[in-house]
Amino acid sequence: MKHFFVIANPASGQKDTHATLQQVESFLLKNGLSHEIKLTKRPGHSTKMATKRKNRSDIVFVCVGGDGSVNEIAKAIIYEEAAMAIIPVGSGNGLARHLGIPSHIDDSLNLLLNHEVIQMDSGDINGHPFFVTTGVGIDAEVAHKFAKRKTRGIIGYVKETVKLFPTYTSMSYKITTPQSVEKVKASSITIANSSQFGNNAVIAHRASVIDGKLDLCVIKSYPKFFGPHIGLRLFMNDLHNSRFYTSQKVEQLTIESSDGKDACHAHVDGEPITLKYPLDIRILKASVRILVPKSQML
Repeated sequence: MKHFFVIANPASGQKDTHATLQQVESFLLKNGLSHEIKLTKRPGHSTKMATKRKNRSDIVFVCVGGDGSVNEIAKAIIYEEAAMAIIPVGSGNGLARHLGIPSHIDDSLNLLLNHEVIQMDSGDINGHPFFVTTGVGIDAEVAHKFAKRKTRGIIGYVKETVKLFPTYTSMSYKITTPQSVEKVKASSITIANSSQFGNNAVIAHRASVIDGKLDLCVIKSYPKFFGPHIGLRLFMNDLHNSRFYTSQKVEQLTIESSDGKDACHAHVDGEPITLKYPLDIRILKASVRILVPKSQML
């Protein structure tokens, strides 16, 4: 019998955590599912709880949160027996959207009964696992600003982007893959496991979480007046048609600064982090067991 270990992050998104957990518990009790429910108390708490139970094939960790919460649980069960499910209540829910997990709580809970389990790829950047996207550039700078806000949500993210954009300067990078070495001046470099940042902002339209590849996506430096154009294409799933955008499938790559910098602001699944150059990034194939809707294109 499966045991559903629910981990909820009270800081995720803007939904009432107490009301959400009542809904979750009501569903589990109604369907006679073995379960327990835990609230995270601090960053890293969910990782610690998952690590203690990672080798149990009967465990399904149910993440009630957003992409940051998913990251904390998923990195504990890489190449382990336990599986995970997502109840998406975060600010962007990029991975859940890519996987076709419904945003309505009742519908996402039904996945605990009707689903298939896939072996999802993940990525690693300098020893830090990621499951949605990682990257450097303006997206990373906004992530660092956004993390300081008291409130979450897409509106706050857009506000931080609008404030930063007029003064942001593109950086020069050296990108090395097994196939090529390229120097580029870029507004942002994103390495994507899944297709979007969240809120249907699609950065990697060809991304798949089961293809054993990462998508290296570069938005090259562009004139400031093209900013709204780039943003609109991002949310219309049309960025790949911009002349400032390139992408390629990779299994590993290295990013170095061509500006002589030793370290940089980056983000890992939307969460801010500071990393030293070089940035070594690689795919972890079929590394996480995760519940998804049946017959979903992934």
